[in-house]
Amino acid sequence: MGLSLPKLQHLALYYNRLNGKIPSSINNASMLTLLELNRNSFTGSVPVLSNLRYLEHLRLWENNFTGAEFMSSLTNCPSLLSIEMSYNPLMAGILPSSIGNFSKSLQIITASYCDFRGGIPSGIGNLSSLLYLQLSGNQFTGFIPTTIWNLTQLQKLYLGSNQLEGHISSDLCQLRNLRELNLSANSFTDPILECLGELQSLTSVSLALNKLNSTIPLSFWSLVDLVYLELQSNYLSGQISPQIGNLKSLDYLHLSSNQFAGEIPNEGCFVNFTTDSFANNSALCG
Repeated sequence: MGLSLPKLQHLALYYNRLNGKIPSSINNASMLTLLELNRNSFTGSVPVLSNLRYLEHLRLWENNFTGAEFMSSLTNCPSLLSIEMSYNPLMAGILPSSIGNFSKSLQIITASYCDFRGGIPSGIGNLSSLLYLQLSGNQFTGFIPTTIWNLTQLQKLYLGSNQLEGHISSDLCQLRNLRELNLSANSFTDPILECLGELQSLTSVSLALNKLNSTIPLSFWSLVDLVYLELQSNYLSGQISPQIGNLKSLDYLHLSSNQFAGEIPNEGCFVNFTTDSFANNSALCG
């Protein structure tokens, strides 16, 4: 295909039943700007793509690709805006450090449920234009690299369902454009950051299924645009402030399986919330 269609710019084969391997000749289609192979049954490794210097969007999600060696070849794609490769569970391995050398224009990386292991490469903090980082559902270990907090344009950060640990650095609060934060199902410790209340763009927060302790900071209840909040299955304690009623936009709330005490608030929209949202907090009443 790459030999017979040298001027091809868009190749979209998504949502079919295609299988087998991607021919290495695709690397000769040097004018490609869009390559969409998602939701098929492709297997084998993704070929080297180093000749695709005009490539802007690469979509590989929901296939059965193996290995991530091809990613190093993407450092030769200076126009790259998005890489989407989630739900390729056979990619198992380490997310290559070369990711830090990708295009500075890159805005989207989605690589959830690819069975990546080891640490998140620190070079990811070089991608200064990144808006959306989705690495959930892998087996990443260790700490969140401090360089991630340099991604000041970031709007969505999903690191849930990994094996990350340690405390959540207050540098997170430098991400002033952050709208969606998911750090659930890891092993993070310490209190919830007081400075999260300064991120007024937040609409969705999930810190569930960690080892967070102490009380919910009062600053949290100033996030008036919050729509989705999960804090269940931690070691949070103290009373739930009546100021929770400030969250007029909230549609989903889950605080169960903590150590809260006192009465369940009955403020504002919370008169309609069921007690299931607060279950397994033995000292709560209401």
